[in-house]
Amino acid sequence: MFKKVGIIALACSILVSGAAFAETKEVNEVVDQTDYSISFDDEIEWLEDLNVSSVDMAKLEVLYKEAIALEENGKEDEAEAKWNEFDAILDNYFEEDEITFEEEKEWLEEMGVSKVDTTTLATLFNELITFEENGQEKEAEAKWNEIDAILDNYYNEEVYTFEEELEWLNEMGVSEADIAALETLFNEAIVLEENDQEKEAEAKWNEFDAILDNYYNEEVYTFEEELEWLNEMGVSEADIAALETLFNEAIVLEENDQEEAAEAKWNEFETILENYYDEEESDFTFEEEKEWLEEIGVNSADMVKLEALFNEVIALEENDKEEEAEAKWN
Repeated sequence: MFKKVGIIALACSILVSGAAFAETKEVNEVVDQTDYSISFDDEIEWLEDLNVSSVDMAKLEVLYKEAIALEENGKEDEAEAKWNEFDAILDNYFEEDEITFEEEKEWLEEMGVSKVDTTTLATLFNELITFEENGQEKEAEAKWNEIDAILDNYYNEEVYTFEEELEWLNEMGVSEADIAALETLFNEAIVLEENDQEKEAEAKWNEFDAILDNYYNEEVYTFEEELEWLNEMGVSEADIAALETLFNEAIVLEENDQEEAAEAKWNEFETILENYYDEEESDFTFEEEKEWLEEIGVNSADMVKLEALFNEVIALEENDKEEEAEAKWN
């Protein structure tokens, strides 16, 4: 990733490689969802160790987020340009012979890399450093690929199996016959995904979900659940009666897939409630959302995108542009 600290990315690739878990739909709460994404916050400590100034740190953070966003959108050339700007700032803080292969030997030994492969890696490493110092990025990239190919032999890839699903399926009370059917569908879907047959795999997951649907206890959402906070807001009995009628009508319309008609009912519902909102209440800002977004592991690049969309949608709603706002929420 970074020209002058490329070996850090090499080390990270070892730490975050391994399990190539298949994605499921309804079962993804039991799949290992460890987020290995790296944010700029993860870089701050070593940047501070380099004594990067606060001004340069701010520039690096902007470039980092821009590069990540570009990469996520498949704009590799533009991302590369940002990383080069990133590197150019860092060049001012590195001593020429600071990074050596000797620093990498310890974790290579811990991985069990053979002496022969370690020697080959040392040669490739030195060659790629030379290429990078001479601005020969394509040649350096080729050397990284050779390094990765060698290291691939030492990764312990964990296989995602149906056995990992059995505990929660048994807890749901799934019958033995349905478990057998689910196992067949699961294994077929995994094979299809491994062969890049996404549509066929999706069809298998849909069959998987259809069986599980029989075991979900769908809770009915009723107006009674809303009464407590409506009373706390001081909503009058007459308005509560009107709200209950609108609520029930909207639910029936939604159940019959009459989305536009349901939306109209919800808008009437909101219009009544607006009479009870405190006009002087503090503005709703993105800052209030950051804590829970960070808790679910949203990375810094996506956080920037979400904040931009949030601010756009608030502005659209304030100008009564509901359809445009709805598109942004989506």
